[in-house]
Amino acid sequence: MKQRGVALLSVVLIVAIVAAVVVQLTNRQLLTIVSTRQTVNQAQAIQYALGAEKFALKLIDNRHRNSDEPRDALVDDWIEPFSPFEYAEGSTVVQIVDLNRRINLNGLQGEFGNAVVKALEKFCEEHEINKNLIPLIRDWIDKDKIPAVNGGEDSYWLLQDESRRTPNTLASHISELNFMRGSDRDLMSKVRGHIDVLPTSEMTLNINTITAPVLHAFSDANISRAHAEAFVASAREYTSSSDAVKALDGFDAITQFLSVVSEYFEIQTSVTYENTRLYMASRVHEDADSGILRVYSREYGNRTF
Repeated sequence: MKQRGVALLSVVLIVAIVAAVVVQLTNRQLLTIVSTRQTVNQAQAIQYALGAEKFALKLIDNRHRNSDEPRDALVDDWIEPFSPFEYAEGSTVVQIVDLNRRINLNGLQGEFGNAVVKALEKFCEEHEINKNLIPLIRDWIDKDKIPAVNGGEDSYWLLQDESRRTPNTLASHISELNFMRGSDRDLMSKVRGHIDVLPTSEMTLNINTITAPVLHAFSDANISRAHAEAFVASAREYTSSSDAVKALDGFDAITQFLSVVSEYFEIQTSVTYENTRLYMASRVHEDADSGILRVYSREYGNRTF
């Protein structure tokens, strides 16, 4: 009887061990299946996003094809939000954003750097942003190691809790503002859509697409924000900078780098594929001489628009 009891216990123990092993293997297999499905869905979503990017690039490339007087304006079809592209597994939404409607932070190092400083100071005052960010970002991107008043070069940054060195080259992303002393959690929401970083120190603003806060930042002291908003709300389809200058009474500071054609764009793509959501922002530059389009950056995330 004792031998039978021992045998029974051994069988029960073996069954328990086998059951535990089977459960563990089954769980691992399920995790592998889910992980593989997620990887496949993510890869498919990226392909849909890249397809949408090519579609948008074609629209940008063809936007002036039948025009004797090229100009980019908010009334153009290519800049309007498109209806979602629907398919069985989900949908794709694509939108083209003109980046020459925003203040380029790297313009601080360009020919019109002083004008950009004054505009940024005015923008900061109106949006309750610490103006000391301006000399900090200017030192961050300039080529020398000489700190400006309220600025900071290596001698300042290396003494911080999170020490770093100044790149002393053009900024590559707007998020670099978060490194600056005086930034806060609301900073990105305050500057979004009005201030950006482009891979050039040139300062060019498209009068047909410029936002009211940016226009007002470059206005004379006696020009109200309501005046800037009224101008932006009007029909703007200028085909030459000279025509725009005539209409910009009180905005003399902006006329020196005014344009009616844009060179920088962002293609915003949002893809839903089964249970996967993908956001991709592709930044594009169009060479003013050759007309060649170049995607110079892609950013992936879960942001929606």
